[in-house]
Amino acid sequence: MRAYGTLPPNITGFTIATSALLSQTAQALTGARLASVALLDDASGELIRTPMHTSLAESVLSARVRQGDGLEGWVLARVEPALVPHTGRDPRTRELAAQGFVSAWCVPLLHEERLLGTLLLLFPFSQAEITEAMRLASQQTALLIAQHQRNVEASRQTHELNTLLEAARALTSTLDPTALVEQIATNLRALIACDRAIIYIYDPHFESLRMMTSLGPSVGQVAGAVVSMTDDHSIAVKVARSGRPLMFSPGESQMGAVTEIFLAGEMLNLLCTPLISKDVLVGVVMLARQRPFSTTDLATLTRLGSVVAAMLENVELYQEALAGRERLEAMYAAASDAIAVTDGRQRLIEVNHAFASLVGASRESLIAQPCEQVLSMAGRQLFGPEGALTVCLRDGLQFSGIECVIERPTYDNDRAVHYLDFAITPIEGPEGRRALLLGRDVTAKRENEHLRAQLLDMIAHEMAGPLGALSGYLSRTLDGHGGSLTAAQLDYLRHAQAIGETLTAPVDDIKELMRNDNGKFSLDRKPLDIGALALQAVDEQQVIAEDAVVTLRARVQPHVPPVLADQQRMRQVLRNLISNALKFTPLGGQVTVTVGAQDSSVYISVADTGMGIADEHQARIFDRYYQVPRPGGSGRSRGQGLGLAIVRLIAESHGGAVWVESIPGQGSTFTVRLPIEG
Repeated sequence: MRAYGTLPPNITGFTIATSALLSQTAQALTGARLASVALLDDASGELIRTPMHTSLAESVLSARVRQGDGLEGWVLARVEPALVPHTGRDPRTRELAAQGFVSAWCVPLLHEERLLGTLLLLFPFSQAEITEAMRLASQQTALLIAQHQRNVEASRQTHELNTLLEAARALTSTLDPTALVEQIATNLRALIACDRAIIYIYDPHFESLRMMTSLGPSVGQVAGAVVSMTDDHSIAVKVARSGRPLMFSPGESQMGAVTEIFLAGEMLNLLCTPLISKDVLVGVVMLARQRPFSTTDLATLTRLGSVVAAMLENVELYQEALAGRERLEAMYAAASDAIAVTDGRQRLIEVNHAFASLVGASRESLIAQPCEQVLSMAGRQLFGPEGALTVCLRDGLQFSGIECVIERPTYDNDRAVHYLDFAITPIEGPEGRRALLLGRDVTAKRENEHLRAQLLDMIAHEMAGPLGALSGYLSRTLDGHGGSLTAAQLDYLRHAQAIGETLTAPVDDIKELMRNDNGKFSLDRKPLDIGALALQAVDEQQVIAEDAVVTLRARVQPHVPPVLADQQRMRQVLRNLISNALKFTPLGGQVTVTVGAQDSSVYISVADTGMGIADEHQARIFDRYYQVPRPGGSGRSRGQGLGLAIVRLIAESHGGAVWVESIPGQGSTFTVRLPIEG
């Protein structure tokens, strides 16, 4: 008995039984002594005879037939029938003659021009009988084999589709990279029979292939292996570079060090395919087994590879997003500023520890709470129809400098007040517009400002009397009440009076702010010629300008209408703007005061050629106590940062406004606008 061994996958199951039946049928139809069907193995190119149930067949015929071997090998090579009337006279059939077969007939089994195998008949008969018998037998045989192979292919495709669906379902069940590649390897083995498998992930940062998982006896030896993309010997690198799947026979080419370890010295066939998603290399899959891989295996692995590549890419994106979220959460947790995020309905959806600590609640309890309820003392500046948070979510605008007061109980049942300075930024996302609240605790700053204000109020109160008396004595002396004065004495006294005015100005500013804070600030409005007041203010500041070596001049347009205004307060506005310009204008610079009328308003502008103000400071220079940092300490005295706050207070109290236009290094222009209607 001959040992036929393990048959290829396309010559199993139904094919074995069918070929036996076909042999018996052909033998019965033709009266042949022996009939044998041999099927073509696509992988090896050989004819493989299925096991026969007669000892005669197995003793006479070979299990495998290569091209050119015997009569069947001749038919295999030429794909045409062969008739041998006398086996003893033909070298292809002499072995058959020795077994008592007089004649032999072999035909190729064809279906739609595709070679399926051969049919061999051995017996003595006439040529006419042979021709008719073989025609009938070969037709029936080819039809049956073709039908069977279609059934096998349909079954194989169904199995592949089911396996691909199971693989896709399994791959979407986890986003852990290690578990994912292990699941991939398991599905690969279920779909394509193989002895070993290895999966590489491409690392674009290091330009290398990193082994993620493998199956086979050498798992431990190749664990964590890294192959550089510059390795010209590596099969995995060749496939990654070409972007095309390839099959390799044992000894066909250089394998590379990792592949040789993976094969452990065995002569195995390799099937290797790149994992590509959206034209981007994700990794490489390599399979190994003893028998050759077929083009069907190659196509199957290619189809599965596209699914695997997409899943690996999605997992990588998920891992990056997860890492980014973890970094963001770490930043939230470590931040000393209060951070919160609200949804479109102003409900808190994220808060950090600093925010929770400030409001005296746990992070968990604050989630889904209305922001207005948590920051109940913020008022209309933050909430309401035109509040900063409402406008941010509605119109996508950004806000800064929104102050909020939080009051919460302390451990001794007292109430602690915290002041927060909020910046509000819109966040656009798939869930709609959200708002990011970044709050800085300015409680200490507000307390310092309060203490500072109290101290300045005390100083102003103590200085007001002496400064007033000094100013009075200087005025009376200059008016000649103390006798005649020399020109030099008059010049000295005018300088002393100007210096006295510079001392009186901050005292007046402090007193005005205190009146405003105490609700006692009021205006004495009367028709006022702003142009004349500006000329007077410029004249009073000329002595200071001369000392500073700065040119100070006024430009008043003709026919400027009067406005209803408080003369003393507007004098204070002019004095503060001119004094401020002189402080920050270098030697040889210019300060120009302009008064004019435009669009039912009277305006006062004070322009200098000084250092200018950077954009990030322009929005805050009118805040109380705010001072613009000066590089290198340039300029003269800085003051207390109250002058511009007083200017804004007085301008807005008159129904007007104040703003600044400035270019760093070129100068600044401050403009006050007052309505003519008063």
